[in-house]
Amino acid sequence: MPASTSTTLNTGAKMPTLGLGTWRSRLGAVEKAVEHALKNGYRHIDTATGYANEKEVGVGLKASGVPREEIFLTTKLNNTDHRDVPAALENSLTQLDTPYLDLWLMHWPAPMKDGKADKEHDWRDTWRAMEKVFKEHPEKVKAIGVSNFSVKYLGELFKFATVVPAVNQIESHPSCMQEDIVQECRKHDIVITAYSPLGSDGAPLREEPVVQKLAEKYGVAPSNILISLQANRPGVNVIPKSVTLTRIDENAKLVDLSDEDVLELTALEQKNHNRVWQDMADTTSSSPKTGLLAATTSLSQPRSHQGELEFDSGINTSAAWTVSLNNPDGSPRLSVTGGGNAGVPTTVKEEEDAGEPPQSVDGDDGAFAEEIRLARALYAFQGKAEFRELTRVEAGDELEIVKEDVGEGWSLARLASSARERDEDEDGAREMGLIPRSYYIFTADFSYSDGLEVPPHHSRQRSRREASTGSITPRGGSPTPSTKPLVPQTTGEWFPSFRRSLLGGKSLNRFSSFVTTGAEEFVLQGSSSDTPAPHPPRIPSDFEEDVKRASVLGHLAEAEKHYVEAGPSWRAKVPPFHVLVHSPNKRTSTLSGAYTVYAVTSVFGVLSHSRSSSDASDPETDEDPDDEPPEPMRITVHRRFSHFVALHTALTRLLPGIALPPLPEKQYAGRFSDDFVEARRGDLERYINRVARHPVARYAEVLTFFLGCESDVEWKKQLPYYLSLPAKGPSFFANVYHPAFNVDAEEASEAIDRFMNHTRAVGKGVQGLRNIFGKVREARVEMSKAERLLSYSLLSMVTAKPLASAPTTGLREEEEEDGEQNSATHGHVNEDGAWCWREGCESCLKLTKAMQKTSETLQIVADLYDDHARRTQLATHEAFKNVAHPATLYAPVVDTHKSTLTRYHDSIREGREDEEMAARCETVLNTTMAEMDTYHAQKLEDFQELAKEHLDGEIALYEQILSRLRTTRQAFDEPQYDELGQGARQPSIYERELEHPRLNPAPLSQPCPHVFDSAPMRPVSVAIHEGVGMILGAPGRASVFGKFW
Repeated sequence: MPASTSTTLNTGAKMPTLGLGTWRSRLGAVEKAVEHALKNGYRHIDTATGYANEKEVGVGLKASGVPREEIFLTTKLNNTDHRDVPAALENSLTQLDTPYLDLWLMHWPAPMKDGKADKEHDWRDTWRAMEKVFKEHPEKVKAIGVSNFSVKYLGELFKFATVVPAVNQIESHPSCMQEDIVQECRKHDIVITAYSPLGSDGAPLREEPVVQKLAEKYGVAPSNILISLQANRPGVNVIPKSVTLTRIDENAKLVDLSDEDVLELTALEQKNHNRVWQDMADTTSSSPKTGLLAATTSLSQPRSHQGELEFDSGINTSAAWTVSLNNPDGSPRLSVTGGGNAGVPTTVKEEEDAGEPPQSVDGDDGAFAEEIRLARALYAFQGKAEFRELTRVEAGDELEIVKEDVGEGWSLARLASSARERDEDEDGAREMGLIPRSYYIFTADFSYSDGLEVPPHHSRQRSRREASTGSITPRGGSPTPSTKPLVPQTTGEWFPSFRRSLLGGKSLNRFSSFVTTGAEEFVLQGSSSDTPAPHPPRIPSDFEEDVKRASVLGHLAEAEKHYVEAGPSWRAKVPPFHVLVHSPNKRTSTLSGAYTVYAVTSVFGVLSHSRSSSDASDPETDEDPDDEPPEPMRITVHRRFSHFVALHTALTRLLPGIALPPLPEKQYAGRFSDDFVEARRGDLERYINRVARHPVARYAEVLTFFLGCESDVEWKKQLPYYLSLPAKGPSFFANVYHPAFNVDAEEASEAIDRFMNHTRAVGKGVQGLRNIFGKVREARVEMSKAERLLSYSLLSMVTAKPLASAPTTGLREEEEEDGEQNSATHGHVNEDGAWCWREGCESCLKLTKAMQKTSETLQIVADLYDDHARRTQLATHEAFKNVAHPATLYAPVVDTHKSTLTRYHDSIREGREDEEMAARCETVLNTTMAEMDTYHAQKLEDFQELAKEHLDGEIALYEQILSRLRTTRQAFDEPQYDELGQGARQPSIYERELEHPRLNPAPLSQPCPHVFDSAPMRPVSVAIHEGVGMILGAPGRASVFGKFW
């Protein structure tokens, strides 16, 4: 039977048979994969909110240059979004940067909340909400469907649904054909989309003799046979996944299989039926979580191939990142999520070393083997057996973690040793089931780096600094008195933002930055040691965390040494990495009330030490250049705004000599409104990325703790320690190393003057750009209104339906009334709906249809202009805050630089020479000059990115507009024009809007103000609220003016 090229949905839309899947695709590679696929013939892209890559998919769509109407785009409703379907849709549209979805699926009939099954919400209500959105907003959703629905769930759906799903996306391959679901869907005209067409890791279908035989017969790869099998099934689409460009091209080669070929392939299911996750219909409970997490039953039964849990569970996979690093000799070194054993790990499936790199279930490179890791229960847990949860866990029990993340904070574990087994001496039957991720801690040993000795965490003290030797110039001095424990500052709280807004970001501190940073004390006296802060009680697992942290940063003490190179410029000891702030989730606490938690994902490049130098130079061990590069390391944690405040507080005290970006406002308006949450998320992402890209702040231990501590228990235990660390003050400068004679005093004096003038000019220019860009966005909205009015007027003219409030210059009032009452009788349109008084006029029928199509295209153009102003340009408008107010931000650096220059000239004055003081002044000047160099590098990066982002957005907008205009223009040429003469004209969907035209759009959303913006640019209500707070003060405060200082 021939392989199809497309299937027809029950909506009438054409859906390409072959698509590109993006599940578990590496962040950073999805964009290029989507772009390459579309440029090379793919027209169907499949993603999901749970994949955490919708934004990258959207970028890839735009970068491909393929018109949006030629692309079939599918995404899915996340399990955590069942309660607010409209908001979930808007979020997907925003992330994908698209005005509509071709297909929107319910990822699972399994509502989730706070990491558990949402038993108070029925998935049936979710489908009703999706139906409502589909009916009310056909311009946003062209079709809706389901995913992972068994025959039983489909039957439940048909009992109440008013819209039959267009698609059911399921796992399907020769080891799990699921023909019963396919047949049920065919009865109801539902198309099947098959994912995992190559099978699970436990089912090596590519090695099956029948697959190899057919691949040789047709001259293609085994993977092409498996993909083609689905394409040869009537009413079935297929979405193999890969980010390797060569494999994306290879997967597109579909072959026409004979009926005998298909029978041979489907017979493999009888030989070895393999599906990691059981069908939801086979579970014993009606709870949606039971079906979602039914892996426990499957894994507890004997199977011929026990593979990794390769299943698209439809949750935020960003929280499930598990990447291992090796020492140069290949031994295990670190598992980011807490795994890894210095010994030989027990794995579910050993990775095979074949001539061709193994592929994953969807056609991509093989995944790392899943390790069974030992853990210890922190709390007693008595789960419910009907939900496949562990039912008899006591605090201290030993666990074997089979899979750390099976979705929404749950882990799959086996009870290795329990209190009940020890008491009753049971005969070895060990329970397997689900347990919350926060209820246990890993106990596996971590291996040390070669020659690494790690002292107890924070128990070390710095020894007295030695005098300068060689070309490196550290400077010591007298000891510093101990300072009071760190108290979280109020950056981002109500009063400081009010104070900064009134004063343009200037500080009211009575002392200059030269004093408050400790630079003056260092110049005059030097520094010798820090007073260690009291550390919380330690348990054995803390030492494991020490080793884990040390393996990433090297020796912990090394993280507090800062090196300045010739330039002067900071030496970057840690490669750059990127941080994503995403997936905001509202939670409630009995103590603090409601708050929002954000997922914070750090994406690191592949570390160079993961391969030895000998391996890198050995041509026999080099990887094939066509192979996909190793997957980067990713860590996801969850943080609320107060955690960002704590981070900023600690950084300002521990790194006093560098210019840190200001923390965003604590409140804008409406704490839990969608606009506020998205604005907060964007500002926090910009903030943390600006911190992480600073070459010194990047390797600060508190930042590593903030981005890497995945355990809530560990976070709560360690956070007080970081907040109680004393301010570094002069010891920060004492730990700065730089070449001798790296700064010339005269050049430093000239440089600071030029730097001040430049940053002031840049700040003024950026403020002007921000204002003008707001007007540009308003102009786009006005252009949208003009295009829409032109569309309405054109449609009104050819349909004889009046446009409400339309100008009618040149007509007398009685003529207007007469025209409205008698337009039909005067022959404005004939019976076929043609714009003509003659019946059966084919020429006018063609013209009318072409004019109507033109009107509809102008409506789409108006939507594009409006959407561009509200989403694409809003993001660019927000990004201008990254480059705003550089003079204010670097004012402390300038003050420290100038004051140090004054002290330096004093120390070399004739008769009052002080070489030690002059040398310490050089150290401070190296620091400030390195900060100026950092600004220079970041300015280049920021403005390049701003310009490219704006240009890319404009190009994408006009390409979409041109594509639609060209398509409409072709309707006036043969042969399309002749085809318009067939059949009567059908009413336009915009005719009903003529009585109430959409000519008054909602006001544009404006970027939240920068912390340093002046008071008039900020909301009046916020300023008044903060001003009242300043007057009233806080309970127990000695003075209402205390916060000024």
